[in-house]
Amino acid sequence: MVKAEKIMKNQLLLLASILTACAFSSTSSAEDLTLYANVVKPVDVQNAAKDFGVGHRRIRENEIRLSEKGKAVGKSYSISNVVKVNAKAGTRTGVVLGVVQLPKGTFWTEATTDVMSLKAVPGAGYKYSGIILGGTRAYEGVTGTYDFEYSKDGKSTTRVCHFVRAKK
Repeated sequence: MVKAEKIMKNQLLLLASILTACAFSSTSSAEDLTLYANVVKPVDVQNAAKDFGVGHRRIRENEIRLSEKGKAVGKSYSISNVVKVNAKAGTRTGVVLGVVQLPKGTFWTEATTDVMSLKAVPGAGYKYSGIILGGTRAYEGVTGTYDFEYSKDGKSTTRVCHFVRAKK
């Protein structure tokens, strides 16, 4: 009897998983978009250039491409803000808010960056992931996640957006 109960329990779990997947697939769909940009020098927004404490901000404006060597089709803007400092270790944690403007619409992103050197500007091989907050026009109703990575030479970036779009 114990073996039969285990089989039945496993079948119920499988059925619940299938029903959940069916429900999810009927209310949303997923799609990916990969974006490329060259790394540009950030603008430090602070009264004192040497003050990298909590509240220090960096702003970037980049041209966005749909292929590594393609022509610019849009722009991205980001502002990073230091939210935590470990003075003993000389490290910081930050939050990055971003906007991506493409011909068919705009979407917003947010991420918490990993602990890094207090004065460092992210570069070669640095990676982080974040969330997609929503968008306008073609991106209306999207949410999701994204993965952001600096190239090994630190001269360009790749952002892979994983959109989840609610079905209308």
